Parts: sequence; C-alpha cells; structure tokens
Amino acid sequence: STRWLQGGRRPLLLLLLHLRRSSSTRAGAKSRGSAGPVAPWNCKKTRNIGIVAHVDAGKTTTTERMLVLSGAIRTSGNVDDGTTQTDFLAEERERGITIQSAAITFGWKDFQVNLIDTPGHADFTLEVERALRVLDGAVAVFDGVKGVQAQTMTVWRQAAKYGVPCIGFVNKMDRDGASVTNTMLSIREKLHTTPLPVQLPLGCGTDFAGAVDVLDAHKMTWDATGTMQVEPVARDSPLWPELESTRAQLFESLADLDDSFAEHFLESNGKPDLTAAKQALRRVTLACMGMPILCGAARRDKGVEPLLDAVIDYLPSPLDRASVAVTLEKKQGDVLLPPSDSGPFCALAFKISFDSHRGPLVFFRVYSGKISVRDTFFNSTRGCKERASKLLRVLADTHIETEEFRAGDIGIMVGLKHTVTGDTLVGSHTKIKGARLKGIDIPQSVFTTSIECNSAADEESFLHALNCIVMEDPSVRVQEHPETGQRLLSGMGELHLDIVQSRLERTYKVKCNRGPVQVSYRERPCADVTMSHTLENRLLAKDTGPVSLTIELRVKENSHKNGTCDLDSAEAAISAAFEQQGTLEDSKLDILAAACVDGVEAALGRGALLGHPVMDCEVFVAAVSVPMGVSPEQVLACAADCTRKALRASGCELLQPVMRADIRVAEEHVGAIVADSSQRQGNVIGISLTDEGRIVMAEMPLKTMVGYSAALRSLTSGSGEFSLEFSRYAAVPPNDIEAIRSGAV
Repeated sequence: STRWLQGGRRPLLLLLLHLRRSSSTRAGAKSRGSAGPVAPWNCKKTRNIGIVAHVDAGKTTTTERMLVLSGAIRTSGNVDDGTTQTDFLAEERERGITIQSAAITFGWKDFQVNLIDTPGHADFTLEVERALRVLDGAVAVFDGVKGVQAQTMTVWRQAAKYGVPCIGFVNKMDRDGASVTNTMLSIREKLHTTPLPVQLPLGCGTDFAGAVDVLDAHKMTWDATGTMQVEPVARDSPLWPELESTRAQLFESLADLDDSFAEHFLESNGKPDLTAAKQALRRVTLACMGMPILCGAARRDKGVEPLLDAVIDYLPSPLDRASVAVTLEKKQGDVLLPPSDSGPFCALAFKISFDSHRGPLVFFRVYSGKISVRDTFFNSTRGCKERASKLLRVLADTHIETEEFRAGDIGIMVGLKHTVTGDTLVGSHTKIKGARLKGIDIPQSVFTTSIECNSAADEESFLHALNCIVMEDPSVRVQEHPETGQRLLSGMGELHLDIVQSRLERTYKVKCNRGPVQVSYRERPCADVTMSHTLENRLLAKDTGPVSLTIELRVKENSHKNGTCDLDSAEAAISAAFEQQGTLEDSKLDILAAACVDGVEAALGRGALLGHPVMDCEVFVAAVSVPMGVSPEQVLACAADCTRKALRASGCELLQPVMRADIRVAEEHVGAIVADSSQRQGNVIGISLTDEGRIVMAEMPLKTMVGYSAALRSLTSGSGEFSLEFSRYAAVPPNDIEAIRSGAV
C-alpha cells in the first residue's frame, strides 16, 4: 500500500504544479494588458467586431496577439507555422491564408469582445459579407508598406453597405518602406474617408520602437518580451513639436466633421478639452464620417494593447447601433426592434458549419429578446419550428456550453434541422412570428467546373458532402447539366474550387475528379415583353379547365442579380382570379403563388440564347385564369412555358464576368503588362506609383484570366503579383459568341 501511495503522489503533485503555473501564466497575461476573462453579460459593455483587410495584411496575426493579451490563450501561434487559433482548417494552415471566418469571444477591461477574423482573399468575399452583416464595428488592417489594396476597397464597400464603423490599424511598421503618412493618403484617395491619426509612429522599419498617443501625449514602447512601457512626453522632448502639430490637425478635422465639437473648439480658442475631443472622435467614428488611425507591428507584439483600447473607446456597443428593422408578413410594413432583453426574440442565422459529432452548427446574432437552451422558436424564412438542444459560446474551433444568449450577443445553436444562412429566427408566441430580417446577399459565382466521385460506391457520401459544403458556403453552387447530366460545381475563383475539392477529400474522405475550369456566363433579355400563354390540362389533370397566364418581362440593366419573379404580383393576380369563384384560403393562395414564382424562376435558369442563367430582369404576373381545383403543378408548368416564350420573343444577349485586376510590377515590366492586358481584351484604367514599383489597374474578361499566374511569372521573371476581384457582367463581343457556343472558349 505504501508503494501505491508513493506512485499516486507524483501525478497529483505534477497536477498541482501545473495548475499553479497556469494560474501564474494567466496572472502575467492579465497584468500585461489589464485583460481578464469574459465579463458577466452587459450589452453596453459588449463589442461585436470584425478584423477585415486585404490578404496578407496581418489580420490573423493581429487577432492572435489580441487573444494572448486578453488571456484567452497562453502562447501566440504563427500563420507561417500553421499554429494560429482562428486558422484551424488544414487548408488554412497549409496555405497560410484565412479561408473561412472564425469567431472568438474574450474579455478586455471588463468588456466582452465577440471577434470574427475574416478572409482577405477575393474568392472568399461571402465570408466577409455575412460577418459584416451582423457586426457592430470593424478593425481595418492595412499593410504599412502597400497601403490600401484591392480587397481593402472591397471590404470597405461591404462595411459601408451595412453602416459598420471602422478604426484603422497600420500594421507591419517594422518593414522597410512602411509609412503611416502614405497609408493615410491612400485611405483618403481610395476609400474616400477622413483618416484621423490618434497615434504617431516612433521610427519605422527596423527602427520601429512604438507609438505616441496624440491625445494623451504618452509614449508607448515595447521591449523584447512584448511588455509595454508608457511614459509621458515632456514639452521639451524632440517629439513634442510633431505631436502638437498632429494634434492640431486632428482637432481641425474633428471640428469639420462634428458640429458640437466645432462650437467647443471655437469657444476654447483652438485648445479644446481632451475629454471633449475623445467624445467627438467616438461620435465621428460611429457616424462613419472618419476613421481613427493607429499603428504597430503585430508580429513583434507592438501596438496591439492600444488597438484593443481603441476598440472599447471608439467602436459601438449593440446599444449604439440603430434599432433593427423587421418586415412583417402580409404587407404590414416594418417594425423597429431595439436591442432589449425584454423585447420579442429575434435573431439572424448568418453562418452554418458542420461538426462531425454535433451536426450543423448555426452561428447567429440576437437582435432582440433572449434565447435559452431547449427553447422552441420559429424560423420565419422557412415557416417551421426549431429547437436548440445546446447553446455554445465560440473560441475558434472550440466551444463552451452556455445557458442563454441575450440581445446583442453572438453564438452558436446546436440541433436545428432546417435553418440555413440568412434565415430569421423569432419567438414562437410573439406578434412578429412571420417577421423577417434583411438577409445576406450571396455573390455571383464566376467559375464552373465538372466534378464527379471516383467510385460509384461513394456516390451517396459524395452527394452528402456536397450538400454540407453548399450549406456552409452558399457561394458554392452545384447543379446538373440539363443535356449531359454532368454534375457542375461553381465558385468564386480557381482557389475557391481547389479548396472545395480539398475539403471533399480531406474532411469528408471522398475522392473526386474535376474537369477544366470554365467561365460562368449569363444572359440578359434585350427588351421588355408582355406575353400570354394557355396550358391545356389533358396531360396534367382531370376534370379541370386550362390555365392561362399573362406576364410582363422587364429589363433591369446593371441590377447585377439573377432574374426574379415578383411574388406580390403573383399573389394579387391569383387572388383576383378567384374573386368570382368564391373565397380562396390563404394557405392555397400562398401555395399557388409560390408555384407561379418557382415556374418563372426555373425558366429564368436557362436563357434563350445558349441556356445560361438569365439576369438583370424581373417578371411581373399581370393576369391569371385558373379553374377551381387547379393544382400547383399546373400553375408552375404554365408559368415556366410563358416565361420561356417571353425570353424567346425578347431575345437574349450573352454576358461575361469582367474582373478588376491590380497588378504589382517593377517599373521595367509596366510596358509588357499593359501590352499583355490589351491582348487579353482588357482595359487599363490606371497606373499608380508605389515605393516598390507600379500598380497597373485593369479590367479584363475572366475567360482571358484563367492561368494568369503563370503568364505573369513569365512576363516579370517571377517578381510580379496580382489580385483579382469581380467587377461586373458585360456583353460578349458578337464575334466571340460562336466560339463560346462551340466550346472553344
């Protein structure tokens, strides 16, 4: 028994020693950044933020340093080594880029921060779109050497679309050529907003030591261990003249943007109270009229603590955001819901992720009310009840169970069976049961390839895997070719399709083959058309008369959306058709109207020219004649036939995706790049000068950009870089249509 006791003591002592070390490690982390665990729920002390930027600007590294300083993790991972918390997919760690957005919750100075780290690559722009849809604020990370880049402008437009306030962090100040001044110039020129410098860098490149707080006149430096030292800047310091000049410029900018501060500025003879200045800076930021600018080098543990303080000081809580508008059913208008726990439960599902053990994990944002474990609620988008078996708080790929979420919070539900991205979730017993929040815009896929599994025995697993991926990422589309029966996979780019195939094989263990990449074309009607069609019932049903339909096909140029059918017009036309035949039940009306819409939109899936999806148009149902006892299948078939006739009568033009390319090259290669762009039917829209060379900005048809990486390496001896983002759909030159028809292009 003595031997047994001696053998049992050692593990126990080791455990106690481990706990003691863990406690001291957490205490050390806490003292570094005045951070702590997640605070008790307080809506006013909550920040829902995203980290957004161009690829390789340092978003994930910045996030990783935030987690260390907050005590959420003990040691900082490295993107190059594939050891970061938020890049947990095998594909992310291999390629060193963020592929899907990752959510994480941590505490900072008694505040709860719900952070989403988003991808910077254009192929994964949907991840940024749906994150910004539910966030209250964002940190825009800029490469201190390259300034504003192509994807930076895209995410800025997305943030502006949802009215999301931003603060800017000029990263990589330890790199040669880094400049806060040049970055702010590019912000002003390309993002068309006012940069508001709240820090001055202490040196740059290898001499970068820290920053000076412009308002508080404090110098912040970091030693080799990443510990921050703060000391006041004396008036006789060499730093004082530049600090005073920058502060004066900041005050003038705030006075131009904020009327209240302008009055205070004048009354104080240009020497305003610093508290008033900070309050004005917060108001200007929340109004999206300016962007506070900070600087640092996240990889060197410099500048992240002040960035976290700025998140607390200048970005909004859920209470600072406008009340969310929900659209009521049956055309009852909109209702504004403030972020209150006592209000009716209302949330938006903004992301789906599949877990091998738990099934679909539904990421959601609560806008009003609260939700508890095992509560039953209503999915107003799908028209069905749902029930959450578990509620989880997020730590990247790790989850912590919790009992409830309240207004303004972000979390995960487990156990939902029907909910997908963009669905509205409301309380089952509230007056807003049928209400819907504004959904999430899904971008157009521009690349298509055929895909098939290697073994017929894996077909069922293959289809399940594809279904899971499409639910996770709605910008991925899977369909069958109507003539060949081939399964087609569509996505946002070549990298996007590569990642889908990799996940099929790694995550779902299904081997598959892909065909060559093809461009996703679209068609657009050439003119407005009114068309009528009558469908006889001989082959469809018994004892009913014919179904007649009149539609109006209207062209909506540059809507950049797939063709749709107006549901309200379908409901009105079907309701009018039954007025003389007696009362039509609301449920029957909804079914027939939905069938009419489905028929129209099914026909719009294949244009009259080459069979590509139709866009830039809308169909209105002008009149319907239906017999009693009509089936939804009859209405659907008639609507589809009528729409096909309208498309043939209108005629369709072929559209191709056009991409915006930013090509970074040395001065001596500019001529070759411009000439190559012309050969690719491109249009050079500008050439800008940088410290490293030139940026050639061009628009080129996507079909000419397939395999461009190899061509650029050849033209620039391997030194050129480029980024692509979707710009618009444009008409295909008539001479190219036959080549596309034959499959030569």
